[in-house]
Amino acid sequence: MIVELPESAGTLVAFRLSGTLSDADYKQVLLPAFARASEKAGRLSVVFELAGDFHGWDVHAIWDDAAYGVEYWGRLGRFAVIGDKEWETLIADLIGLWPGTEARFFHSADAPLAWAWARQPIDDQLF
Repeated sequence: MIVELPESAGTLVAFRLSGTLSDADYKQVLLPAFARASEKAGRLSVVFELAGDFHGWDVHAIWDDAAYGVEYWGRLGRFAVIGDKEWETLIADLIGLWPGTEARFFHSADAPLAWAWARQPIDDQLF
């Protein structure tokens, strides 16, 4: 399940992820938030807060993730991933492979640092 957080504003979009993400999660929550934020000038900053019961993506959601990454390529600037499980660091590592995107993993205890980092201005140069 994806829930948009009230901290989303302007080009910052923030979500709490729990359970196993599905195609419906992307279409009903994530995509509308990305589309709304993309109407603003500048590159997007994204915060993913991973709940303790977050298990990842179903097969369709994995495809959605890749497809929508291509759609928003060039608009993604910063990606903060907040969680507590070691394997969750891989999410930030994979997102960071996307050209022009900087991604970092933060432990839940460091969530204020993640939010501060995500809110910093982003250089609009792609590379």
